[in-house]
Amino acid sequence: MLINENIDFSSYDSFTKDFEAIKTLIIEYINDRKECFQTIISGICDKDSINIYNRFFIQCESEYDEDCWEGLWRIFHFLDRNYEIFNQEDITYTKQFLLQSLNECNTNVDTFIDDETDTLSLLIDNFNEFCKACENVKLLNIDKMDNFIIHDINVYSSKNTDENVLELFNSILDNFMNTFRKDIMHKLDTICLVDSDYIEYIGGEGTIAFYTDQCLFLSNKLDTLDKDEVKFYKTVVCHELGHFLYSNLSEVMQIYWYDLAKTWIENNTKLTRDDETNSQTGIEMYEELFADCVACYFNSKIMTDKDYIHNPNPIIMTTFKNIIGKELI
Repeated sequence: MLINENIDFSSYDSFTKDFEAIKTLIIEYINDRKECFQTIISGICDKDSINIYNRFFIQCESEYDEDCWEGLWRIFHFLDRNYEIFNQEDITYTKQFLLQSLNECNTNVDTFIDDETDTLSLLIDNFNEFCKACENVKLLNIDKMDNFIIHDINVYSSKNTDENVLELFNSILDNFMNTFRKDIMHKLDTICLVDSDYIEYIGGEGTIAFYTDQCLFLSNKLDTLDKDEVKFYKTVVCHELGHFLYSNLSEVMQIYWYDLAKTWIENNTKLTRDDETNSQTGIEMYEELFADCVACYFNSKIMTDKDYIHNPNPIIMTTFKNIIGKELI
């Protein structure tokens, strides 16, 4: 089992070291770019000098590109990687703005000085906002977590994880492993059982599980051990694993599901959620429907006071079973 970078990037030590190194590099890059800009505007600001400037500070083609600023490719490489915290909304936005500033290429000779002055100012502001967002984020320290293997899948668990949660999750994973193809399930890179405050920090208040980039994050405790609470936990975990399964469908099958789901919605077919509780739209909603069907498939009698989904029209479940039968089982 190859552990890829998805989970390693959410650990405190790994991301902090990467972030501090790249922050130093960006500061050096901005200072060099500002100095070179001052040299241009104090000399001959013509088309050739502007093209050389843009080629050196913006248009990096690869890590072997000797005509651009040394280290620029490392900055873009860092911003393009799948750090788990990059999925957070505030960091996603600030990173996007930072990338836009880095890629802003001013070529008009007549307006270059004003345009580049504005770009550099915006670049500095966006860099500071990105740093602020990253420094305020909560990070997991996986070095202090228990680590073990279940069904060849890497599992990290906080020291205070409840035994009943581990047993419940093991039973859920057993069902999935016995149902779906092993080569599919082994694409699930990592599972993290962590404190609920981290789960809610990432996913919002009330969240007990979320899936991102082949990694499944679960709350390591249950509020109570009553029957409804256990069933609700199982529903949520199965739903999040449903997102993982959906990501492993072929492109053709995803489009097929998309087209059918669109038709079901247009025909007011009974879905898995009431209209007022379904806040997703477009493609997101169709994937949510598939993930709900996974939860229904494993726990058909899921209706409790806590549940947010219900069994859909039988034609939807029949279609769902046909799809997983063709590609995942």
